[in-house]
Amino acid sequence: MIAHLRGRILEKHPSHLILEAAGVGYQITISVPSFSGLPSEGAEVSLYTRIPGVGKKTAERMMLELRDKLEGLAAAPAPGPAMRVEEDVVSALVNLGYQRTPAEHAAKRAVERAGNGASFEQIFRQTMALMQK
Repeated sequence: MIAHLRGRILEKHPSHLILEAAGVGYQITISVPSFSGLPSEGAEVSLYTRIPGVGKKTAERMMLELRDKLEGLAAAPAPGPAMRVEEDVVSALVNLGYQRTPAEHAAKRAVERAGNGASFEQIFRQTMALMQK
């Protein structure tokens, strides 16, 4: 099966390279002539490669199975600034030794009370106050 990969070269060695494509690192075996024609590490490249053990039928099945999952990801809305701040507050509380579930509940209540425009510090202080109750 021939696959097309487009991504950034993370590591480049005479026998293989590691290519990051969509957040996944792929180790690709390359020939010596191909190695000399590649750009330096960090450069964007587009490669055609064969994947051993994956034939036409397996590739088609993989595409069918992944299509539904990828459509579901595309349909999900991106988290807003309030959601990111809430996640940061929960992470900070967990790092301080608090349990995750109570921290998530308190952070959610703090965001609801403070509103979407509140800063990390405001939400963190309000969450801490709710955790003390």
